Amino acid sequence: MLLINAGSGPNGLALGRTSAEELAAEARARGIEVRTIEAGEDVETVAQETEADVLGMAGGDGSLSVVAAAAIDRGVPFVCVPFGTRNHFARDVGLDRDDPVAALDAFAGPERRIDVGRVGERIFLNNVSLGVYARLVHRRERHRRRRA
Repeated sequence: MLLINAGSGPNGLALGRTSAEELAAEARARGIEVRTIEAGEDVETVAQETEADVLGMAGGDGSLSVVAAAAIDRGVPFVCVPFGTRNHFARDVGLDRDDPVAALDAFAGPERRIDVGRVGERIFLNNVSLGVYARLVHRRERHRRRRA
């Protein structure tokens, strides 16, 4: 199952970027079930309630971490599909952040294990932001979406 956070990052807004619809169509063509996260839905809740043998997330670093946590809780593989603004995790694991379709190959590829971190009860993949920096990132993203 591939969850797609259509509201992540600038995808589909800039000329030449893969849209959520295009990504979903390509995933379905490969036999991957798709569930688009609608505006107002909680990614974490959807991820926890989704039954799948493999759980993938097309979104930004925030969406990826909560879906990865759900996959860890269930003991199923997690697939990262870069579809956000920065995609730090995707970059760190060697994915082409500008080609989310190529990341779909991981659904049929070999498993690769990674370490995760935990702050309190929350899992993070490769970075965690607290305090002022986190507020600055959220403010910047609100301004970008407003301009778009």
